[in-house]
Amino acid sequence: AGEEVHRATNFPNEYRSLEACTAPFAAGSAVTAAGLRLESAECDLVECPFLNEWRAGEVADAADHAKRFVPTTRTWSNSTFVSGALACSRSPAEAAALADEMFARYEARVAADPDNHAMDYVHSYLHMSRA
Repeated sequence: AGEEVHRATNFPNEYRSLEACTAPFAAGSAVTAAGLRLESAECDLVECPFLNEWRAGEVADAADHAKRFVPTTRTWSNSTFVSGALACSRSPAEAAALADEMFARYEARVAADPDNHAMDYVHSYLHMSRA
């Protein structure tokens, strides 16, 4: 894709601490004035199910594992990579082809070393009630 496309590809993301997630529920806030109450809040790790299935032997072929795993990253990131190419005046077809090539390369890397590719998530769970 080249350096120009790499520089034009941005993926803004924000990760919040549990404290940041619960801050709107502070005493006297607009949220509590509206009648919402925070009952509980916690963070929990959600392990990558694809890696767990691989390690458990539920998927025995590395190439099959890669074909199943890579689309989970593509679903939320494909448009970011295509947008970077489009911002550099690449045609929509060329931008799509660049993304296809990148994900094909990633699939090959995952197939070559499945144990080192996973997508764990940390989720914040807030339980609220209306007073």
